[in-house]
Amino acid sequence: MDTAEDIRARELKELYNEISLYTVDKQQRLTFLKKLKNNVKEHECQLVWDIIDLIDREIDLMSREIKEHNLEGLRKRICTLFLQYIKTPAFNPKVAKLLKVYKKPSELKHKMFFCHGCHRYLCSADFGSCASGRRSHWCRNCTRLDNIARSRDEDSVYKSILRRLRTDEHRLKTEATIPFLLQ
Repeated sequence: MDTAEDIRARELKELYNEISLYTVDKQQRLTFLKKLKNNVKEHECQLVWDIIDLIDREIDLMSREIKEHNLEGLRKRICTLFLQYIKTPAFNPKVAKLLKVYKKPSELKHKMFFCHGCHRYLCSADFGSCASGRRSHWCRNCTRLDNIARSRDEDSVYKSILRRLRTDEHRLKTEATIPFLLQ
């Protein structure tokens, strides 16, 4: 069963998806912008005023026949501010369950560490431990990305040389065990 919070969250998601579309015609874009403006007008704060100001600016520029590629930056700013609006629990109560909010700052101080890879402060659970038992200086995500990005040495040429050496030695002297020990 859908609650009012679920309906509001779904409505905001659909509105964000509509606003994120840049390939719609001018009339549809105006409809989406007016719908967004009416939706955010319910609340009064600086974020809402900024969104409304940007919407009015885009409508004004569209009425002046400004080219679409010149409006891309403005449209991205509108999307970014609206996403920030969606992530605010005062406007979207459903998002409060998804945000990590710590109750006691004193506990937070001992559980947060700095990642030297992405330069962010993350929970201790986001870090792996080294073989020595100490905490790693890179979070798991940075470690995974480093592992993917690190170049590997191609040694198939040396393996084929070793294989040829073994077969030559075996052909010359069948009792020889040294080439079979080479690695």
